[in-house]
Amino acid sequence: LTKKIKYRKRLSRIYVATGSYYSFVEEKTSKAIEDLSKAIKLSEETGDFLSLWYAYYFTGSAYWLECDFDRSETFFQVCYDLSKASDNTTGICFSMGQNAAFNYASNGKIESAYNVGKETLRIAKRSDDIFIKQMAYSCFGTCCFMKGFFDEAESMLLEAIKLYGKTKQVAWGPWAYQSLGELYDAESRFDEAMDCYRNAILVLEHRNFFPCWIKLFYLKEVQAKVMIKITNVQPESLVEFAKENKMKIFEGMISNSICDILMDLGIQHYPEAEKWIDKAIKADKRIGNYWRLAKDYAVYADLLKRKGDQVNAKEKLGKAIEIFKECGADGWAVRYEKEF
Repeated sequence: LTKKIKYRKRLSRIYVATGSYYSFVEEKTSKAIEDLSKAIKLSEETGDFLSLWYAYYFTGSAYWLECDFDRSETFFQVCYDLSKASDNTTGICFSMGQNAAFNYASNGKIESAYNVGKETLRIAKRSDDIFIKQMAYSCFGTCCFMKGFFDEAESMLLEAIKLYGKTKQVAWGPWAYQSLGELYDAESRFDEAMDCYRNAILVLEHRNFFPCWIKLFYLKEVQAKVMIKITNVQPESLVEFAKENKMKIFEGMISNSICDILMDLGIQHYPEAEKWIDKAIKADKRIGNYWRLAKDYAVYADLLKRKGDQVNAKEKLGKAIEIFKECGADGWAVRYEKEF
């Protein structure tokens, strides 16, 4: 109808809506980028600033899902520039926070992620807007976790979840739950990790949002349950999580989690676990997700240690430490150096 009456200004907003829908509901990122590109063109031609900002913002998110971190960073930078020019605090914080927790963190720039995340939170606190603060606490909490500052991360993420209870921002609640769940996993607090993943699932399923993310949380929940011996897992069922995944950004995480589960199911599953951690390493190398790659090597070291292969276990753990240091993940490097 909008095309028929040639109402071009409103057409850009429709393309923003369909583009974001293709990203987060149907998970067709190429189609999402196609519609969002149309939105950008129309917005520029009609002077629709709001549509232009959102089109760049969701395009940046789509490229992150495709693991094109440099291009994603460029789109969020445009969001920042547009927001800075209009002195829009919301836009400034969301573009900064997302670049920190998405692109810098995924691309192994943990020091930059931490610093930008911290500045985002400072600006958000000054604004006293709970929507901005909830996002900023989620992003900075994730950056703290990836830096290896566990106490600070827990504090930030718990505050993010508290604020989520007021804002109900569908993405940032589960984001905080995921980072906090992974933190609890790292500290062997598996009951609390399981609660985080379960809460994230409830939020996303209620909104019918991001099916592959929901599947990742189900897998992480199984991972926590196996650790506290409260579930029976059929190893062949784990393969379905990998088969059904459409998002490149989750490929390494899923393979890593499957390896972890298989390791804990017993020695008879070690050969299959080794195949999955090898898949995780290849995936994270290919996309340049260096912090996750370091975690892959650490899990591989654990598997080799359990197999009694101490020499190769030390070699893999040394590789993990090396990458953590290169990324600026100081706390993780220290943690594994003690184990080494």
